[in-house]
Amino acid sequence: MTVIGLWAGGKLIAPLPRGFRFEAGNILILVRAPESLQKFMDACAGAQRLRRHGAFLVCGAGEVGRKVVELLNDAGEETVLIDNRPGPWVDIVGNVLDTKVLKDAGVANVQAVVVALSADTTTLFSTVIVKDLAPDVPVIARVNSAENLDRIYAAGADFALSISQVSGQILAARLLGKQAVAVDAELRVVKVSARGLEDHPTDGFAHSRKNWLLGGGGGARR
Repeated sequence: MTVIGLWAGGKLIAPLPRGFRFEAGNILILVRAPESLQKFMDACAGAQRLRRHGAFLVCGAGEVGRKVVELLNDAGEETVLIDNRPGPWVDIVGNVLDTKVLKDAGVANVQAVVVALSADTTTLFSTVIVKDLAPDVPVIARVNSAENLDRIYAAGADFALSISQVSGQILAARLLGKQAVAVDAELRVVKVSARGLEDHPTDGFAHSRKNWLLGGGGGARR
C-alpha cells in the first residue's frame, strides 16, 4: 500500500515527512488493493473508510448551494438540500442549527455535508453541530471572508473554501490563459482530456465524460 498524502486541517501534506504522527481527524489518501486497506484498518484502531455511498447533505439553498446540488446531481449523486425557506430546490425546510432537522435529513449516514450558508457565523455553529452529531462525516464549508478560515477549521470543518480566494484564483488563471488553478500549496485543479477513460471505472477514482478529471486514491479517516 502506498500513502500518497494526508489532509489535516484543510491542508494537503504530501509526501508525509519522516516521523509524522497521525492525529484524530486526519484523512489519508491511499493507493491499495481492497484487502490491503482492510489490513490497515484492522491495524489502526479507530480508523474508518470514508463512505462512498449515500446522499450528500447540502445546507443552504443560495446560489452556491444550488450550484453544488446541480453539479452533484449531474454526476449521478443523490443530494438532500436544507433551507429555512421553501423552494423548488429545497428538500427539507428548517433551520440548519436545529439538531432535529439535521437528524431528519440523515446527517449520520451521508457521504459528506456541504455547508453553503451566507453568514460565516452560522457556518461556524452549524459545523460544530454537524460534527457533534456525526463526527466521522466530512464537512466542506463555504467561507465568505478569508479571515474566518481558521475559525471554521477550528470548529471542525475538514475542508473550508474562501469564495474570494477561489474566485480570485480562477479569474487570474483565466486572464493569464492558464489551464490549472492552484487551490493549495500542494494541490492544483488541472483541465485535461478524459477521452478513453469514460468506460474504464477504477475503484477510488472519479471519472467523467466531461473535460474535468479529478483523481485520488482511497480515503481513510484516522
